[in-house]
Amino acid sequence: MVHLFQWGDIDDLLACARLGDLAITSSEEGPGSCLSRIKLHAEDGAGDIEYYADDALRVLMFDCAFREGRTFHVHDGDWIRLNFSLDIYIDMAFGSQLSVQALQPSWRLVRMPPGETAIEVVSANSRLQWVTICCKPERLSHLAGIDADDLPFRLMGAPTADDDIIYRPFDLTPALKALTSNLIGGVRPRGGLGRAYVARKADELLILALDHLLNDHSIESLQVRLTERDLDAIQAARVILDENLADPPTMKVLSQRVGVNRNKLFYGFKRLFQLSVSEYVQGRKIELGRDLLATTDAPISDIAGLAGFRHQCNFSTAFKARYGLTPIAFRKQARFPSPLAGDHGLRGAVSKRS
Repeated sequence: MVHLFQWGDIDDLLACARLGDLAITSSEEGPGSCLSRIKLHAEDGAGDIEYYADDALRVLMFDCAFREGRTFHVHDGDWIRLNFSLDIYIDMAFGSQLSVQALQPSWRLVRMPPGETAIEVVSANSRLQWVTICCKPERLSHLAGIDADDLPFRLMGAPTADDDIIYRPFDLTPALKALTSNLIGGVRPRGGLGRAYVARKADELLILALDHLLNDHSIESLQVRLTERDLDAIQAARVILDENLADPPTMKVLSQRVGVNRNKLFYGFKRLFQLSVSEYVQGRKIELGRDLLATTDAPISDIAGLAGFRHQCNFSTAFKARYGLTPIAFRKQARFPSPLAGDHGLRGAVSKRS
């Protein structure tokens, strides 16, 4: 009977690897997280497997060899998966679209549509030293400090339709190799600190991977062919955004409304307007708030809401970052400009956007 691993708890992993409860040699549990160590018995192989799980993060660490081959059926759902391997040889098939062999040392990004299943075959007596990290897009956007729609993960590789599988391998840098080694064979703090250590090191791996992905110039060189219809759709997307600044649609919804896939919308919008969708929306919100400050007597809290900001403090912070003035100071100078205001660009800031 095939067990489908869905990044659940330790029991989910044991069932997938065909290992019993007795294989667990230690377990650290705390509020919202658990770290378990599995030591393979002689009949199963040699070495250890560790598994960390909390609400937003899964970390699977292999340092072992199975006596007999293993086949893993993995369902990622809405998780984003990144693998970091020191030593691995594994056959991987993703649905019916892609078949690859992962070699060492490397790291790779895997993103599958929710309905797809990966089949991963490990050969008998093959040394496995790798770390797999699964997390939600929101965790990555939080780490990077950007909107989740600006993450390039579903867009990596050759231009594809939304439902295509993404598999992108990279060379393992010295820094990534060191962090991977720490997670696999490094000395751990004792007690409940082990859980915090694994989560922190996993975040460090994610941050370094994000740094590479967000600054990979090969992404910028992707040639997305835009037809006249695509260009019209992207222009229509901007109109929809302008009309819904307080509650803009997600990239998925926006692409469906204008009838163009997210890949073309993401890169096409940036090509036409030199801004990502989220950067454009943020800028228009601030501009709307600026116009309301200059032309109405509405309280700043009301203006923040009308401009699409949930909290006045967020509006004030974004406004000052763009114009160098708090909303209160801007309104005061807009009403009573100093003789030098024009020299500092305030006149242009107060004027309506053309």
